[in-house]
Amino acid sequence: MALAAMTAACGRAAPPVPAEPPPRGVLSAEWIYTPATAETEAATGAVTVEASVGTDGPSRTLIAARGARVRAVLKGPIVMDETLAAALAQRASPMLYTIAEGNLCADVQATHLVWSEPELVEGRTLAVAALAGGAPGETGSTVCRVLRYTRNRDAHAEGVR
Repeated sequence: MALAAMTAACGRAAPPVPAEPPPRGVLSAEWIYTPATAETEAATGAVTVEASVGTDGPSRTLIAARGARVRAVLKGPIVMDETLAAALAQRASPMLYTIAEGNLCADVQATHLVWSEPELVEGRTLAVAALAGGAPGETGSTVCRVLRYTRNRDAHAEGVR
């Protein structure tokens, strides 16, 4: 501010103040996920994940390049059974979400998402299992789709969408 006042007093315009850089963090908008498998590419393409907190609690919205939009509300951590662990091929502690709107399965309505992202850093794998018929371990619960992504910073700038 003192520099701006001094240059204005001398009849010169103050240099422009640089804008604040956009926030960059674990859940900020510059993170998107690119497909790590051909099945994921065909089903959704790249996805952007928006985190929010509403009256129903914390949620994530997956916005897919291929048109799918799914909002899921966090229920909490779960312990995977052997079938789900094998489907996700992950050993991290996954989080369970209830689907509030949208669908990731082709033939049935998914009711839950199991989100497994061992490390929230660039280049790491995200595995999302969509379940129909109930939460993991409930009678009738089946995995209808497993999607795998790679976490990428600034992928929008590279034209991924």
